[in-house]
Amino acid sequence: MSKNTKRTLLGFVVAIAALLLIAYLPAETEAMSRAAWQYLGCFVFMLVLIISRAIPDWAAVLCTMAVLVALKVATVAEVTSNFAWQPVHSMTLLPDIIEKFSDENTLVCGTGGFCDGKSVAAAFAMGADGVQMGTRFLATQESDFCDLWKKLVVDCPDGGTLIARGFVGPARWLRTPAAQAHAYATAKDAPGSYVGVPDDFSKIPMDLLVTERKGVAATYRGDMENAMAGAGECAQRITDLPGTTEMVEKIMADTEEILKGLSAKYLVD
Repeated sequence: MSKNTKRTLLGFVVAIAALLLIAYLPAETEAMSRAAWQYLGCFVFMLVLIISRAIPDWAAVLCTMAVLVALKVATVAEVTSNFAWQPVHSMTLLPDIIEKFSDENTLVCGTGGFCDGKSVAAAFAMGADGVQMGTRFLATQESDFCDLWKKLVVDCPDGGTLIARGFVGPARWLRTPAAQAHAYATAKDAPGSYVGVPDDFSKIPMDLLVTERKGVAATYRGDMENAMAGAGECAQRITDLPGTTEMVEKIMADTEEILKGLSAKYLVD
């Protein structure tokens, strides 16, 4: 076995061990959810591959993205938390996926921007079999997100979210003072987040990458001045904090009413 092969194998073993230990060994806390530990584990996984030079930097980034997809972290541009470097919104992505993959054996669900009867009806009109809602379920009575996080969603005004650097790439945040400052720092030190070009991790200040953890921790402490909370773009349409059963029943009732009214409104017998 050559020296380079040994280095590659050792690098992967150490990287995978670090990923698993960080992602699953620590206990969840108010400041660090399981998903947050997984993000951190993926970040360390990539750093180990890059520092050990087990594989080229571009390959390390691709491997890390594959791990993130396996952990179901990848989302479209309207969804909370981290999303693709090249943002594609649901109205563009969903019909394209439906045209390419939907058949009698394949169900397609829309994700990103769905929060009420109008948006769910739009997904069904495009041919989706269902939708996945994140931010809408965040702002419910049963949600285990902290009170300040829920309040920020419910109080979100029009245009009340922004994009700034997260652990693994661009992320959408509710527009708090800390998130606004972080967005300016992102524009200065990680402009790739705004132009669809992955950053060179070796050149990004570490403070920029750990701001997410500090901001989320502040949110759970109730520290509004330093709080950062992720949410989807649909947060500006959410104005209440219902129970989950009540919310789902209302959304589906509204969806059914809208769909029944489409033919009467737009089609002539």
